[in-house]
Amino acid sequence: MAEVVITFKVPKEVEMKIREEIERLKARINVDEALKKARGSLKTAKSWEELEAELYDELIP
Repeated sequence: MAEVVITFKVPKEVEMKIREEIERLKARINVDEALKKARGSLKTAKSWEELEAELYDELIP
């Protein structure tokens, strides 16, 4: 995995919001990787799209 460093100036009021959004992006990348690895290994009547939608509904407010 590569490291990306971006530097920019923002007002103090939005600093925490930006940090939270970056953490959400990192979490989503991890979820996407897990979904790719798990694809095809679940035995269920639901389609893959339905399961993925349920997962995102639970993880992303």
